[in-house]
Amino acid sequence: MEDWQVIDVICQDDGARRELLWLRAKQKGDAEVVSLLEGVDPDLVERMREVERAIGDEPDVRRRYEAYGRAWDECFRRHAVRLAGGTRSELVG
Repeated sequence: MEDWQVIDVICQDDGARRELLWLRAKQKGDAEVVSLLEGVDPDLVERMREVERAIGDEPDVRRRYEAYGRAWDECFRRHAVRLAGGTRSELVG
């Protein structure tokens, strides 16, 4: 599957798309977007609870930013495998 096809499949999945948007908004500190996403998808908070627990209240802005970036990468990989099929190494480097 081509890269653009993997992205297309992920974007068509409401839950996957919202999780990735939520992670990016958390990374950027955009509380308004986080709130909007949580309002649209009541289960989002529960699905992202482990990420929040792992990152916690990291006081260092750079470390928090990087942690949310790593969480986004992992979330993308997980959804790519789940939605596009194949193995992790075939779909993402």
